[in-house]
Amino acid sequence: MDWSDTVLFEPKLFVGDTAAHEGIREFHVQGVTLLQGNIGSYDDTDFAIGSLQRFHASGRRVVLCNTSGLEENYTSVERQLGRALIEEGDTDLLISCGKGGREVAIGARDQGLHLSKVIVCTELPSACEVLSNQVLRGDTVLLLGVDDAVRARLVLSLEKRLAIPARAVA
Repeated sequence: MDWSDTVLFEPKLFVGDTAAHEGIREFHVQGVTLLQGNIGSYDDTDFAIGSLQRFHASGRRVVLCNTSGLEENYTSVERQLGRALIEEGDTDLLISCGKGGREVAIGARDQGLHLSKVIVCTELPSACEVLSNQVLRGDTVLLLGVDDAVRARLVLSLEKRLAIPARAVA
């Protein structure tokens, strides 16, 4: 059995040099690494982006950014987040959603991410469906602003889509 055939049920918790953030939880699903981070504060978001940058990714760096948890709708902050995801997180594909999703996408495009690599959805379920269909084995995915229940549904979706079919033995 290959390590990528199983889900890691006990997530790792990365702990940085500051107690201001809640850390990053790491999950492995069928050869895909999921990093679940908080978007609630600047420190949490900055730590999550830094974790994505420092993570040794064998494939693409993909970000699902849900801005629904942001308290206020500040265009400049959301665009700055989009720019940081590209500049500091080395993001290859961005899927954003929520009330500030469009602004995050504009910031990413302003920082040089090609238009074909930026996807904006109005709601989180749509963004999760897009992510599930776009992700490939070897990708590292930062789930920014995604709660545990949504992450669990996403894990099941990825398990189903990326499962290696059983072959008949002759």
